[in-house]
Amino acid sequence: MRPGDVLAALGIGAVVVTGVFFIDIIRLAAIWYPGVPAQGGP
Repeated sequence: MRPGDVLAALGIGAVVVTGVFFIDIIRLAAIWYPGVPAQGGP
């Protein structure tokens, strides 16, 4: 793999991890704040 491929893979991985973490934060917020819908998303 070229260094560029490694950077691209790390970038995609970072986006996926950030997205999952963000979704988990939304789900936790839905638990603590009933006004936030528990299901659904962007």
